[in-house]
Amino acid sequence: MTANLHTQPDDITYWNQFRLGNDVALGQLMNRHYASLYQYGCSFSNRPDLVDDVIQDLFYSFWNRRAALPDVVYVKTYLLSSLRNRLIDIMRKPNRMIWHTDMDLNETDLFAGEFIIEQQQIDDEQQQEQTKQLQQLVSRLSKRQREVIYLRFYQDMDNEAIAQLMRVNRQSVANLVSSALLRIRQNWRPYSLLLISLSGAISLT
Repeated sequence: MTANLHTQPDDITYWNQFRLGNDVALGQLMNRHYASLYQYGCSFSNRPDLVDDVIQDLFYSFWNRRAALPDVVYVKTYLLSSLRNRLIDIMRKPNRMIWHTDMDLNETDLFAGEFIIEQQQIDDEQQQEQTKQLQQLVSRLSKRQREVIYLRFYQDMDNEAIAQLMRVNRQSVANLVSSALLRIRQNWRPYSLLLISLSGAISLT
C-alpha cells in the first residue's frame, strides 16, 4: 500500500556531489527536504523558530564534515535521523523550556506531535464528525505509535526506513503500525476513511 518513496534517484546524486564540494547540490537537498524536516522537528519542540535554527545548523555541519560523511542510499531517512538525533541531544541540555514539557527524557518515545486531519475539503457534516473522531483516536495512541503512523503515512516511508530512523528492528515497526491501526479500528466504526485520511489529509502540530 505504501510506496517506497522515502528517497528519489536525484537525492543520491545531490548527496554525492555535495560531499565532493558542490554547495549547490547541498542547497538542492535542503530545498527538497526542508518541509519534511521542519514538520518532523516541530513534533519535538514548542518553538518552530528554533526548529528552523537546528535544521540550518544541521546542514551547516554537513557542509563542514562533508568529506567524512558516509555513502547514503536513503537520503531522506538519513536527514530525518540526523535531525532526530540532534534534537534529542539538545533536549538533554538544561534549558528544556523550549521543548514539549511533558517529555520524560528517560523514555525512548519522544515524539510529541499531534495529528490534525484537514477538513477544508470535507463538505459532508457526517464525514466532518468522523474526521474529528479519527483525530481524537490518533491522539490517544502512544507517542511511539503516533511517530510510526506519521512516518509511514505522512512521510511515505516504508518499515525498513522507519526502523533505521528510530533505531529499532523492522518487526518492531510492523508491530507498532499494526497495533496502532488495530486500536483505531476497534474504537472507530468508519475505518475505511482512515486510509484515505492518513494518506492524503494529515498535517502535524
